[in-house]
Amino acid sequence: MKKISRKEFIKLSSIIAGGSILIPRWLYPFISNSNSLDLLRNSFNDKIVVVVNLNGGNDGLNTVIPYQDSNYYSLRPDIAISNDSVLPITSNLGLHPSLTHLANYWNQGKLCIVENVGYSNQNLSHFRSTDIWQSASNSNQTINTGWIARILEQIYPDHTDNLPEIPMALLQGTTNNLLLTGEQGITGIQVDDPSSFLDLVNSTYYNSPDNIIPDTSGGDELQFVRNIDNTAFEYAEYIQNVADSGSNTMDYANNPLSIQLSSIAKLISGGMYSPFYIVYQSGYDTHSDQINRHGILMSDLSLALSNFYNDLENQGLADKVVIMTTSEFGRRPYQNGGGGTDHGAAAPMFVLGNTVNGGIIGNAPNLSSFDGNNNLLHEYDYRQIYSSLLSQHFGLSSNQINNALLNSFESLDIISTTNSGVGDVNFDNQVNVVDIVIMVNFILGITSPTNEEFIAADVNGDGQINVVDVVTNISNILSRGNNHSFLSLNSIRINQKDKFINIPRVHQLAGIEIHFKNNCKILSSKIDDNWIIRNHDNKVILYSSDLKSMSKNFSIKFDRYSRIDKIITSDKNGSLIKSRIYKK
Repeated sequence: MKKISRKEFIKLSSIIAGGSILIPRWLYPFISNSNSLDLLRNSFNDKIVVVVNLNGGNDGLNTVIPYQDSNYYSLRPDIAISNDSVLPITSNLGLHPSLTHLANYWNQGKLCIVENVGYSNQNLSHFRSTDIWQSASNSNQTINTGWIARILEQIYPDHTDNLPEIPMALLQGTTNNLLLTGEQGITGIQVDDPSSFLDLVNSTYYNSPDNIIPDTSGGDELQFVRNIDNTAFEYAEYIQNVADSGSNTMDYANNPLSIQLSSIAKLISGGMYSPFYIVYQSGYDTHSDQINRHGILMSDLSLALSNFYNDLENQGLADKVVIMTTSEFGRRPYQNGGGGTDHGAAAPMFVLGNTVNGGIIGNAPNLSSFDGNNNLLHEYDYRQIYSSLLSQHFGLSSNQINNALLNSFESLDIISTTNSGVGDVNFDNQVNVVDIVIMVNFILGITSPTNEEFIAADVNGDGQINVVDVVTNISNILSRGNNHSFLSLNSIRINQKDKFINIPRVHQLAGIEIHFKNNCKILSSKIDDNWIIRNHDNKVILYSSDLKSMSKNFSIKFDRYSRIDKIITSDKNGSLIKSRIYKK
């Protein structure tokens, strides 16, 4: 690699619009932690979501076409897609004729289309509506953090001054980075232009002799800036090394979206794990000449997604990746005077992948009843799709999801969880009591999990296996995917006296894990018949086999006294609760 000076670095950086590479400052604690990659993989079940933003407001009616609805042709006499050119997918809906590759994935059961996605009181400004989608806020809220950033900050809440060796998320494009903006700063990196970024990473900044830090009040600040400069190069070099070790098995089309996706495929292939990759396709603000402009966009989108998906499939990576399209709004149901459409409201979203439940969610757009602005009515809130992927694809807990989305949203049946691996520790394509026994053995230290077993056993995706995962898995077994919720539990009191542990009756308690300073054995116990208790070395685990509440106080006698080192307790929701130890 050639060496460049700081002045040259600044000049080269300016090529990248908006200044650049955004460094995830809060991710610093993991630069020297060799376990950071494993922790990241475990937290997100080793899965990836690629977000494809269709910038400008995609015309949903000319994307998923109600070709049997006469109102469609009445509202759009000049720009409607002809009935005989539509690619039918149901008796009344079809895809744009340029979406041939997506039609193939539909036929294979790998494409889910969610119809009529939007939100209440749709904002028709590009900038404001984009902020709403990226922040996961209501239309009357102004939130300065993004939903992806809020997920990442929950996984890694501690912030220090050391940059990690891996990015948490990567965004390509010239748009703003609200998606990756958290309370503590940027939670990923942004590459505005892929080609410029490649130019940047092929160079290395060095501190030349003339770059002496002056002994002035501003010296510390200057040193900080230089450290950031050097950090940027270190990060860029890491990404370039990963890309060099990765590969593409497809000849990608020469359009901006394909170029972005080809680089992401190389990074995934090269071993750079980030749960979120974000790319953009611009040009969807089709106020005029829509037939031609939109047709080109649809063709580029279809081919780019096909190249990317097939590339991952060829390399055995497709099972871990789901692709989701978003757009800040749809278009109006009727054409304008310029041969196009103006800003609208609800529109369809695509979700593509091997684990996707293929099909249509929702109804065909209602073209005879509109909102107060003569726009399409939304059937699903956009955050329902986010919630579905966070829970079904990543296996994140309801608390994590609700905190990220600022509220609770009903999930849709988008991702198949039958073979997702979450909770299926022995990989027999079912989650049952056998998996619970294996998980308990992991917790007690009787056996050690492989990396794949760890990912499956870490049901709530917090990077560790404990009684909370056991309770959550039991809940999943009993509910079989049905939504359930219990009253929250704030705290529990544990009493220790000599060789005895006493647990007062608590209605919502579902699991307890106790770590002692020294090894000890259970001599006797008084617990409910539906509760399981196991002991190995210095650990004890108790859990309700059916999530029924305690009917009485529990008492456990050990062969010796040993000071309690740690207690982990879970309520029926699979949420951690505070534990207080009282010694008598």
